[in-house]
Amino acid sequence: MATVRTLSFALLLTAASCKRTPPESATPPSTQDPPRTNANATDSAASNAPPSGNDVAPGANASEFRAAGRVLPRGEIAGYRQSGSVIHSTAQNLFQQIDGDAVSYQNYNVREYAKTDYRKPGTRLVATVSIYEFENALGAFGRYSMHVASGRDPLTLESQAVTIGAAGFQGRTQLVFVKGAFLVQVDLADENEDSNEAQLFAAAREALPALARATAQLIPGEATLPTSPLVTEGLVWGGSTYVSRSVLDVENSGPGWVGWYRSSDQKRYRVAVLTADTADAARAIANRYRLRGSAALAGTTADEAFAVTLPTHGETVVTRRDRTVSIATSSGIDPAPATLDRAALATAAIAQLDRAQPRR
Repeated sequence: MATVRTLSFALLLTAASCKRTPPESATPPSTQDPPRTNANATDSAASNAPPSGNDVAPGANASEFRAAGRVLPRGEIAGYRQSGSVIHSTAQNLFQQIDGDAVSYQNYNVREYAKTDYRKPGTRLVATVSIYEFENALGAFGRYSMHVASGRDPLTLESQAVTIGAAGFQGRTQLVFVKGAFLVQVDLADENEDSNEAQLFAAAREALPALARATAQLIPGEATLPTSPLVTEGLVWGGSTYVSRSVLDVENSGPGWVGWYRSSDQKRYRVAVLTADTADAARAIANRYRLRGSAALAGTTADEAFAVTLPTHGETVVTRRDRTVSIATSSGIDPAPATLDRAALATAAIAQLDRAQPRR
């Protein structure tokens, strides 16, 4: 009988240890789920297992803070102690770390990935810092702008902005920022089965900025954003975004910038700008948006201009001057605000042309 009671008690302990309170994502799950480890990771994740009791596993060896992991803080930050190994991945193997989301990073030319945990002694709180190093600052910013504007109006995050790195924002249990060629994500979770959400959120308000700032200090260079060709007047917070492909959901458009705007009378709209190497290449880009029913617009300063109804963006005005294509649309903002009419869209598109491709 003693053996049966011992076995039952052990099974109860095992079941309890499997429970974990996941962090609430600061952004849509498709782009913000915390990376998951895989048994095929470059470095073994064994030492990243949750500690027993209140113990904290030893930190990683100095040799593990290499590649993208070189900007991970070491030791203790704001009461959180680096614990376990550093997980590494190349761009090609990133799918082993991020379920279904690796391609969105590869589209922006991510090079290396690294992450590690930080645990607070005496608690079951664990913070995870994930590092994405890209080929250049434009790629890092572009993927960051996906966090901000993918599936929502970026203006809704203005109250969550943080002054860390070149740009960043903080949700309840997650903080994301960009600096140079690095995109950094910090998550906090409570592995206690009886965790209290309010206490977790309060802990996150202190821990996330501290870990993010410690990481930002290790990233070399100035905290500046890539130069944007977008018109600045009326641009909302977080409204400068860079898209690696399929601008306004049109396949094979190539890369481009998309700005989110608010007019003086509070109407919302977006303007995209794509620049090609030659006028013929720009003409080919414009033609990708020229669907059945397109109507030519006269009286503009563009080399060509037409209005079109895009499947996912409604009425849109497309203009081209030499090597630059500028597109204005009122759709894609939820909830839908008051929109611009065709004439106002044409004015916005031409204003963007004048900035990116001045008249000769």
